[in-house]
Amino acid sequence: LGLNAAVLVLVHAVLEPQRKVLRATSFELIWGGFAIMAVGAELLKATIGHLVVAAPFYLSLFLIQLGATILLYPAVAWGFGRLQRAVLPEE
Repeated sequence: LGLNAAVLVLVHAVLEPQRKVLRATSFELIWGGFAIMAVGAELLKATIGHLVVAAPFYLSLFLIQLGATILLYPAVAWGFGRLQRAVLPEE
C-alpha cells in the first residue's frame, strides 16, 4: 500500500531537477526515459516486497505489469495532457 507511494516520491525526487530539460524533449525520448525509470521502479518494488513480506518473485507477472505500464503510457499521457490543456491556463 505505501510502497507504491514511496517509489513514486523517489522517482519524483530523481526527475524533478530535470524538469526544464524534459519539457523541451521529444515524446519518444520521454517515453524511453519513462521505460527506463519504470524498470527501475518495478525492480525496487519487487525487491522491497520480497524482503519485507517474503513474497515470491514471479518473472512472468513482473514482465506483464512492466509491459502494460510502458505500453499504456502514451495513451494515459495523451489523455492527461489534453485534460491539463483544457483545465489549466498556459504558462
